[in-house]
Amino acid sequence: MLQLALPLLAFSASLASKPCTDSPRQIPDSLLAKATVARGIAGAGRVALDPSGSCIEIDVNSPGTKRLVKLLLRTLEVPSRAVRFQVIS
Repeated sequence: MLQLALPLLAFSASLASKPCTDSPRQIPDSLLAKATVARGIAGAGRVALDPSGSCIEIDVNSPGTKRLVKLLLRTLEVPSRAVRFQVIS
């Protein structure tokens, strides 16, 4: 039984680390509006919906900027699973 549980745990952990993967839900306009506040942070760039409309994509210049934007979005109650970051260095 344990042999079956370990691969399942590894699989679920890999899904948790990839926000927005295969999400059929559309992002509400209110969440996108909250996320656009991130553009006010130095080092944050584009904030837009992905082509499927199920994920907010945010471009940042460094891992530190990514962390700062994550903290900001958490205070604005934007779910982390709704956001995908791309670090552009």
